[in-house]
Amino acid sequence: MKKIILFCLILSATIVHAQEQTTITPLPTLLTYKTYGYVNGVRLDSIDAQYATFSWKNSNTLSFDFGQFVPSKKLMAVTDNKTVPLYFQTQDDMLVLNFLYYNGWELDQANAIAPNASNYVLKKRNK
Repeated sequence: MKKIILFCLILSATIVHAQEQTTITPLPTLLTYKTYGYVNGVRLDSIDAQYATFSWKNSNTLSFDFGQFVPSKKLMAVTDNKTVPLYFQTQDDMLVLNFLYYNGWELDQANAIAPNASNYVLKKRNK
């Protein structure tokens, strides 16, 4: 019986050691609004448009629509300069509006479309 228990302990230790640890790369978290954002490789303040809208995704990422034609919604995500989507810690509208103002956009209209959802229309700021 002692040999069986010893064999089981050695086997379990071998299996645990053999498992490979996977690492998940976290999204870059936006800690301050003073960060430049990009949409499909174009910096937000360089976009050639007068109006735009933005919306939240479930994962606290931002989708920016300025009337561009994109084959998938993934290309509308606000990213860093390495095309990794920016992650907002909370769905704080003021952080997002400050972030967008820093990136050359200002709030033009805000419309409540549901109890927990709003539609924001942005206007490009004159510098």
